Amino acid sequence: MTKKPIIKQFKLSSKEEIICEVVQWDDEESTAIVIRAVLQLIENINYRTGLKLYTFRPWLSFNEDPTILQTLNSQHVVGESSPSRDMLHMYTNCLAKLKKHLK
Repeated sequence: MTKKPIIKQFKLSSKEEIICEVVQWDDEESTAIVIRAVLQLIENINYRTGLKLYTFRPWLSFNEDPTILQTLNSQHVVGESSPSRDMLHMYTNCLAKLKKHLK
């Protein structure tokens, strides 16, 4: 039986906002949260209409492959939540397009 991935949305002390799959949480011995399929949420505002537009991009440059493991220092996380249904839908669609592009 395949375990369902844990997808979380993090707000970082740098004000960046990311969404990713958590592979392993931090513990008493390490502040590292092991993550993969990390996308940064980018907010754009159309100043003419006042609409907020959101896009995703790879969090780290040249790390587009969603299978690459990365670490996040838990001391830099200021907020964490499960993404909304709409956000999760956008995230999974973006990951699918990224995987297709990498092939």
